[in-house]
Amino acid sequence: MQEQCSYTRCPNFAFLECICTMPPTLICKDHEESHRQLDGDHEIRDYMPILAQANSVDIKETNEDKVKYALGSYGGNLGLLKLKAFIAKLHPEIEQCLKIMNEKFIKDIMKLVKSNEKKLKEKTEKYLIAFKKVLVNMKISSEEFFKQIFMIFCDFHAAVDSELSDELHRTVGKLKGLCKMPGKVKKYYVIETTIDDADNKFYLKVMTLEEYDKEKIISVFKDEYDNFIIDDSAIIREFTQLDLEFTKSKSNIKAQFLEEFHKYIHSLADNEKFTQISIYYSPLPTKLDTLYLDVFPEWVVAYSGIFMKSHFDIKQTLDISGKLFIVLVDLIMDLSFILVFSDMISYISLVLETSEVIIATGSLDDSIIIVQNTPKKTTEYYLDSTYVLRYVKDISLGIDSFAIVSSSSYIQDTNSLVFSIKEGNCYSYNLNEESLQMPFINTLSEPALQVLYINTIKLLVIRTASRLLFFTANYQLLRITTCNLLYLDHFIHEKNIFISWLEAKKAIYSQILLRDDEISKLFLSSKGKRLSIAKTVKYVKSRSYGIYNRIETHYNKYEKTIKKINFFEIAKNPLIIENPFDSNFANEDDTVRDNLTDLKVQKRKIKSLQNKPENLVCDNLCDLCDEYCMIAEEHNFHLCGRAHNCQEPCGISGNCCAQGKKQCEYQINPWKTTHEEYHKCLEQEHYCPIMCPGCGVFCCLKTKHEGFHEAMHLKIYFNESCGETCGTVQHTHKVYCLGGEECPRNVFEDYIQHEDNFDYWNDCNKFWRYFGWNLGSEESYNN
Repeated sequence: MQEQCSYTRCPNFAFLECICTMPPTLICKDHEESHRQLDGDHEIRDYMPILAQANSVDIKETNEDKVKYALGSYGGNLGLLKLKAFIAKLHPEIEQCLKIMNEKFIKDIMKLVKSNEKKLKEKTEKYLIAFKKVLVNMKISSEEFFKQIFMIFCDFHAAVDSELSDELHRTVGKLKGLCKMPGKVKKYYVIETTIDDADNKFYLKVMTLEEYDKEKIISVFKDEYDNFIIDDSAIIREFTQLDLEFTKSKSNIKAQFLEEFHKYIHSLADNEKFTQISIYYSPLPTKLDTLYLDVFPEWVVAYSGIFMKSHFDIKQTLDISGKLFIVLVDLIMDLSFILVFSDMISYISLVLETSEVIIATGSLDDSIIIVQNTPKKTTEYYLDSTYVLRYVKDISLGIDSFAIVSSSSYIQDTNSLVFSIKEGNCYSYNLNEESLQMPFINTLSEPALQVLYINTIKLLVIRTASRLLFFTANYQLLRITTCNLLYLDHFIHEKNIFISWLEAKKAIYSQILLRDDEISKLFLSSKGKRLSIAKTVKYVKSRSYGIYNRIETHYNKYEKTIKKINFFEIAKNPLIIENPFDSNFANEDDTVRDNLTDLKVQKRKIKSLQNKPENLVCDNLCDLCDEYCMIAEEHNFHLCGRAHNCQEPCGISGNCCAQGKKQCEYQINPWKTTHEEYHKCLEQEHYCPIMCPGCGVFCCLKTKHEGFHEAMHLKIYFNESCGETCGTVQHTHKVYCLGGEECPRNVFEDYIQHEDNFDYWNDCNKFWRYFGWNLGSEESYNN
């Protein structure tokens, strides 16, 4: 980027610079001599722009509706993010998951005794956390949710107590006649006690019981009416009848309040339409010797989730310690979701109840500064080992509460926060001294729009409407260059540092070029850090110096992209990416298996495009069979509208037959992806799933049997079955070792030799007893 001569009204481009001032004075050839005549310590040298010529990567992809793009660079690569959001019905599996969650939660709280408010609060908080992991943008506070649940819970127990009181009143009234109770008696022959006093004490004790118990009520009755009871023969009979009547009445009350609980919980997510969010990531090659490059992105899933119907956008992306942080905002619900993404993780680390969120550039794992505008709040977090952002402390910036922070940067060396506000002012806040400063008031001639701190080279960049200003970490001005950008980002690739920005579907980047004296000023406060950085970052010192970089050709591939989620057991992210595929380490079997899988997928795709009826909207095949998808509206799953046989194995413990598991017997109803019943086969009996370590047959006894395993063993040892060889021929038993704490050599060191992940047992009796089989002789045979 060529600058003009700094002399007034000079139209020439600057080819020289003098470091008598800071930033250097730019001059053309015509003004070189006149500049030398001025007072000052002049040192004129060739001018080198701080930014190299911009290169661009043009994204070649078919235009899609409702798709947004953003730069997402991390780990030394320029990357691109694609946000796709569309309205769809709730996926049947997620709908079934919510239904099971609701039923389990209601069932648990209906079992609680009426005085156990603490346990009720724990269960409501646990349920709400799980619920928000299914529908991430559900905006309801724990306090409000508990208040509504507690109200229904109290009404339920009040109705039960009222019914019990009525039943007790009828039963006690009847027993007064059957037990021939007088109206009053003398206690200890002196104190006169009326039956009304006994009534009050009885009802008070019974109604304060934590839960209904027939035996306890009978005991209380006998204690309080002991002096009045003349004939007790009818007491057990009448209270047994009360128990039957009350159990029936309680069941009716329970059914009524079950409906009340379901009605309230269903109201939390009663939308017919939801928003399906998918964020895709693709690394972009950075060929420094190519000015223009066309790229077809290779997308991988960075995040996928279902939300309440709303409007979403990617507000910010930045690289923090080699991980990509994405700020996804819900503009209608006014929420922000901070996602952490890398080659092996995809995780929502923090949810904030405001869409006005900014993460300070320059943040590190152990100190991440997040600024919120509504309400005005600045907070420091750290990223723990489970990829959750943990609270450290609040920071008071000392600015007007009406000021809107537009960008911020954290400088760790000085423990300072540099930020700009929408009015155009740029401030520095020292976290140690808790003091607010304006160090750029004499430097900025235009309103500051964005601040960017590159902690790798300790360079602070301030963007205005027409310029980029480069400062040291101590706010000393290094360079000024003309540049008209809407947003600025940076990344490091092949030891070169770039600034980057996005224009429509074109990623543009330009390398930062620094001289030795500028590097010295950047690292003036720490020579040791300067030397360590100099080894990892290359700096170009001449415009004629050739720049060539090795092009990254290997993109990360996944064998499995998304696993189904068990929302009860997994307390993290609704996306799990595992087993990254690396062709350099894949064995031949894995490669063949992957090729066969890809071939099946290709055949399904080919079939989905052949002989497709004209009236169908969707090009895909049904998720459960090879028929065409018949769903006419926008959707995120594919069904043909027919019933399907469940393909899952039987879920009952044990084997269904000698060969192992059988297929589930149930059918899946039309327009559903699963059935409600537990997976089970037609067999009534199931057998022990333990396999013989010698011949590999399953135990023939019923599951959960007692004693040793038994089976009809195969004859694979000299035409003799398992156990028959033991004691007649010297041999060892070779089995695969599980290793670690499960290695049997930890217990039987004298009888086992370990080699190449296998255990060699030389004691037959101990071998069979260890694995639970009643085989071998009673003596030990050492070979």
